Amino acid sequence: MVKMKKEEDLGTLVEELDKDITQRYAIEDVTSKKKRIQYGVILFAVAFLVVGSFLFYFKYHLNTVQEQHATPLKMALSDMTVAEGEKTKEWTYDQFMKVPYKNITIDEFIQTYGKADNLSQTRTSSLTSLILDYTFYDQNRFEFVSFHFDETEEGNYVLVMKTASNLLKQKCANQGKSSQKSWTKEAYDKLLLTNEETNVKGEQLEIILKSYGEPEGDSVVVFEDGFMLVTLNYLSYQDGEMLNLMFESSDDDSLRLLNKDSFASPTVNND
Repeated sequence: MVKMKKEEDLGTLVEELDKDITQRYAIEDVTSKKKRIQYGVILFAVAFLVVGSFLFYFKYHLNTVQEQHATPLKMALSDMTVAEGEKTKEWTYDQFMKVPYKNITIDEFIQTYGKADNLSQTRTSSLTSLILDYTFYDQNRFEFVSFHFDETEEGNYVLVMKTASNLLKQKCANQGKSSQKSWTKEAYDKLLLTNEETNVKGEQLEIILKSYGEPEGDSVVVFEDGFMLVTLNYLSYQDGEMLNLMFESSDDDSLRLLNKDSFASPTVNND
């Protein structure tokens, strides 16, 4: 009897211990779940703050970059050129020379002179430029005019240089200067070149055009400070050579011969 009593008491003790352990594990499990939930909320809040901060920085940085590179152009680049089949302005030498440099922007230029045939863009580490090209050609003529605009700190594009090909040829033809005297080797050799050391002034462009008339071709470059470079190409049928004459701006407001060279023309056969 005593032995059975002890066994019953031991069984009761085991049951009580088991209940106590179960209750403790249940409490710890609930406590652990609560802690996991709390940790999860904290981690979610931290992640939200981190991601939110990153998105805010990214958006602010992107807006800042866009503002820094935004340009006050009044028209899209794609609207600066004509559609296929449309014609552009037909330039003359006098019109080309009258285009002002007084901070004329590319928007103002197009509003005044019309859209271009082609628009190109050049970039360097410190400068972005836009170039407008105008082209005219038929069976007997080919003229090419180009205007270069550099980007300013404010984001505008202002005219800094203009170039043209064959506008002087066109002008001479229109003035009836296509049949002047022909070049000879003697006349070419006698041409004076500008020499600053000896104060010799080269031949004037106007006199050459007046004497020899329409060139085979020409090119003109005008910079924003007014400095000019002009090249004339003449064909000497007598000697079968192509003559290249380069003129530059002089302090007497004329264009003076700076350099000359000649080479055999592939279009002339003396045989």
